[in-house]
Amino acid sequence: MNYKDFSSLIEAAPKSGQHNYLGVIAPNEAAVEAAKQAERLGLATAVFFEGSSAAEAAANAVSAVKRGEIQMLIKGNIDTAMLMKAILHPHSGLSHDQLLSHLAMFSLPSYAKLIALTDGGLVIRPTFEEKKGILQNAISAIRKLGITRPKVACLSAIETVNPKMADTVDARHLKELGDAGFFGECIIEGPISLDLALSHHAAEVKNFYSEVAGDADLLFVPDITAGNLLGKSLVYTGNAEMSGVILGTQCPVIVTSRVSSANERLNSIALAALLAAASD
Repeated sequence: MNYKDFSSLIEAAPKSGQHNYLGVIAPNEAAVEAAKQAERLGLATAVFFEGSSAAEAAANAVSAVKRGEIQMLIKGNIDTAMLMKAILHPHSGLSHDQLLSHLAMFSLPSYAKLIALTDGGLVIRPTFEEKKGILQNAISAIRKLGITRPKVACLSAIETVNPKMADTVDARHLKELGDAGFFGECIIEGPISLDLALSHHAAEVKNFYSEVAGDADLLFVPDITAGNLLGKSLVYTGNAEMSGVILGTQCPVIVTSRVSSANERLNSIALAALLAAASD
């Protein structure tokens, strides 16, 4: 299944067969508004975690997840570093020694379906081993959305391997691993430039033949800078809507910025709800 836009994603979430509880950590006005809207749409029931400090609120929320009472979390008035400290706690946290990464999804006016992007929000300069983990997290999440054979574009500035550009070398190795079945059922292309990943026309003009060209489900970027710049460019100059969650934790975690729109928060809750239902 490919979701055309976030409206179709929001419509699908209440039909997933699971009723989710959304933990709002140190609630502020924006998070409370998003949680209440999610309740009205049947996406989740909000549970608010407060305490004598934001750190206590985070610890209480994480404990509730571990007890099975909460299926997803959203950040309120708490510093992201403080929240991550609670999530990554070696004894009481939610990471289980798995690599954490960020997955964003975008609805573009010029693209026929939602498209995902990783990792523009968490892993700063991933090693090749970390890239494998980031890609595994993202592919697993996309499959949970019903896309059984995700098409992955390992992005670079060019579509040929250049030994002087390490990201092209890594992209080709990731493609080879994909061809060998390391990531399960998927199609990985790389290195591939952004225009080829998004445009059938560009691929035709450049004589670039791949099932991924012009039809990518996931854009894999070489580092956080590339992902952050691409994501913000899509939103601020491409009129894209977005959502985002942290993967690799016991439950999806929504960490939005202070400038995130109400739609972004709602879209993220819908995405998290579908991922949580598929993980049950």
